[in-house]
Amino acid sequence: DEPSNYCDDPANWQIGTPIYGYYVPDGPCFEEDNTGDPCTNMTAEQCSCMMLGIGCDGGDGGGDGDDSIPPTDPCNEATLISNELNAISQSAAYISAKSLILSSNVSFENSVTLGKDEQGNISASPVISCTSTSRCSVNTSWPNAFGDMHNHPNNFPPTPGDLYNLIGISNANSGYNTRLVITPDESVYALAISDLAAANLFKALYPPINNGYGPDFPDHVFNVFQDVRDYFFLKGNSNMISEERALAYLLEKFKTGILLLKQDANGSFKRLNTKE
Repeated sequence: DEPSNYCDDPANWQIGTPIYGYYVPDGPCFEEDNTGDPCTNMTAEQCSCMMLGIGCDGGDGGGDGDDSIPPTDPCNEATLISNELNAISQSAAYISAKSLILSSNVSFENSVTLGKDEQGNISASPVISCTSTSRCSVNTSWPNAFGDMHNHPNNFPPTPGDLYNLIGISNANSGYNTRLVITPDESVYALAISDLAAANLFKALYPPINNGYGPDFPDHVFNVFQDVRDYFFLKGNSNMISEERALAYLLEKFKTGILLLKQDANGSFKRLNTKE
């Protein structure tokens, strides 16, 4: 019999069949279960090492892997992103963009792309008014675009479609990493990609499915989301609050490299973080 820590050593891992464009673990250490998760029985660090070549020290600072990537402090990351969003939200361009969206036909989605001019000042594209309640295009050619803002006609925080679409846009447009969502009660949420490699890994492991109304989480991820959402809803929270807490939980549990933030009553963006 192998020692209990046999599978902790990457030297004992075996490469299996490519899935979603990546080589994933195989062999006695990594037998799949009925969830279809190719990283079953692996830590997040091991899976990232095997699939993307990052975090190969197993997360403990040791080993023979590439330790040139320093460990990330999620609290510090959230603070930096919050500060950046707070500065953006005080700009004339942001305030104008939000006002233009809310003065459009909010029965449908409307979007504005945010970028920076040559002096580094925040700029905003003209409004794109769409004819759908669940999807809208964005102007990714806006100069130095780093994100976008759109409204949701219903009281829903960012959706799976918002998340998957942002990952795709971020890969195609360097520095484009933020999506702001305004709900009918004028709550403002932000999805911010802090680790694109982790976001790509999440998308590769759990690619979106389409049930006819836009991208959604695959069953394994959706079931987790639904369980957490129902837990908070049964405790008397609104559907919107229950969904935001479920999404925050999911983003952390699945190591997506994406943060969910919400603007508070004082106008400050704060990270939402749901713990088990």
